[in-house]
Amino acid sequence: MKSFSVKSLRVYKYPIAGQLDLPVGAKLVMAETQGGVACAWFVVDIEAPVEARLFRVEGTGGSWNNAEWEHRWTWMEGPFVWHLLEKVK
Repeated sequence: MKSFSVKSLRVYKYPIAGQLDLPVGAKLVMAETQGGVACAWFVVDIEAPVEARLFRVEGTGGSWNNAEWEHRWTWMEGPFVWHLLEKVK
């Protein structure tokens, strides 16, 4: 019989402002502008240690170095389309 650990998972919202201190293993589930602020929602294990992760937002047509940044999410806000990028470790 397999044993497994039960985690205390929750969805938390974070304003996207460069570095985010997230619980290890946090999984992005959505990014959107809310109240004029770019935010990201993650499923997090509230008991996990915290790690720093770096994010940025680019508009359509913007460029990035794919050896340094990975695309994570795209969302629309009025006439604009935004792309959430995460710094590759």
